[in-house]
Amino acid sequence: MGDVVAITGTRREAMVLRGSGLKAIAIGGRSGALDHLSAPIAGLISFGMAGALSPDLRIGDWVIGTQTCGELTAQCDADWVAALARQLPRAPVGPIYADGRLISDVGEKQAIFRNTGAIIADMESHSVAASATRLGVPFVVLRCVSDQAAHQLPPVVAVAMRSDGSLAVGAILSSLASNPQQLLNLPATLRAFSAGYQAMKTGAQRLTDRLAFDQR
Repeated sequence: MGDVVAITGTRREAMVLRGSGLKAIAIGGRSGALDHLSAPIAGLISFGMAGALSPDLRIGDWVIGTQTCGELTAQCDADWVAALARQLPRAPVGPIYADGRLISDVGEKQAIFRNTGAIIADMESHSVAASATRLGVPFVVLRCVSDQAAHQLPPVVAVAMRSDGSLAVGAILSSLASNPQQLLNLPATLRAFSAGYQAMKTGAQRLTDRLAFDQR
């Protein structure tokens, strides 16, 4: 049948899926990072943390995508969405915005929410959608909120990740040195990311093997 492959931004997100029966690849938001994927693949899932665009979402909330918008408009697999919704009945279901950028500015978050109806944003889902379309396989988005719509992310967050999903320590230190004022906002951001990660880790352990793919 082929592997179900989860695409994450960071290696830390990919580690959450150990023992889940699927393969996880961290791509760090890189455009074209999935061009090497080829059959046999049964399905693709965009998994990890995401920023809230809807003001109703809180840290640790799970969100199930119905479609991507932004760089690419594509529909998620309806049966897979339904299977995830049965396992996460409290999770909001709606559009996901992704264009490869970290959406950090509150004003831009509000504008995207208003103009597209997308309820969260991440950096990888458009790439997952494009690869699924190319391969002719189903895809879905499953993300956990790590920052709220009203939270302005400090600039260091945008440079914190290498293209392989690992931490870019040098870029982090350089950003902090050039703009030390962002240190005022950094503790709240790190607390939110930590809470979102823990919620994601706990929730993923409750899901069935291959993140409900076999319950489609």
